[in-house]
Amino acid sequence: SPAGCPFMVVDGNVRYFEPDMSKAVTAHIRRKYPLRQYLYGYMATMTGAEIEVSNDRYFRTSELLCCLTDTPRTNLNYYYPKISRPYRYVRFTPPPPAYPTADCRAEIAELAFFDSVDSEEHLPSKAIYGGGPVDENPAHDIDKACDDDWLTFYYSSGPRDSIVFDLQRASTIKKILFVPRNDDNFVRVGDKYELFYFSADGWKSLGVKVAEEPKLIYNNVPSHALYWLRDLTRGNEEQVFTYYDNKQIFTEGYWNLLF
Repeated sequence: SPAGCPFMVVDGNVRYFEPDMSKAVTAHIRRKYPLRQYLYGYMATMTGAEIEVSNDRYFRTSELLCCLTDTPRTNLNYYYPKISRPYRYVRFTPPPPAYPTADCRAEIAELAFFDSVDSEEHLPSKAIYGGGPVDENPAHDIDKACDDDWLTFYYSSGPRDSIVFDLQRASTIKKILFVPRNDDNFVRVGDKYELFYFSADGWKSLGVKVAEEPKLIYNNVPSHALYWLRDLTRGNEEQVFTYYDNKQIFTEGYWNLLF
């Protein structure tokens, strides 16, 4: 059995993680591993990107379909355009740099288009041209932006390099799925998870859940404990965390707040 409760030293003060069932909470869990600052940077650089549509593959005439005005805060992002006309080609253009030395390259893990807001099956699409991959690396070529793999990604060699997709036929786009470059450690819809907390007897399970949205909701979770979320479907990266003020807090020798 454990020698005692887990603890952490912060600025010379010892903080113990002792589960308190008398003050149980409802926990909203969104990640299983800390969101590193550089990963957040990958997502933030896509703020202001534009998605246009046209029936001309060279976009001599086009219409703005969507602008990513808010910084993505998760890997799974949906947008719902208002345009009702069918188009065959879609162009994604990274945002202009926020300052002269900023490097705004396209970093897209997945971009998919749907002809119904309720559809879970995206329209067939193919990346047909765009800026070359960084360092001429085929692992980051344009086809990686629509390969249904959220860990591969298109990474353009030049700032503001666009990428153009062919939907094979003119279609009315009702929903867009955008996945920026990421580590795939957010809660993923369809994956099976198990949440644990550390007790006087070791790790205890709070139950197994299949994610129905990009977060897990656990009720009757003991407060002030140390927690561990396991993805039983995929991946290896996992990290223990605490939960305060409705936020996950990962501990790695520093506090990493998850917004």
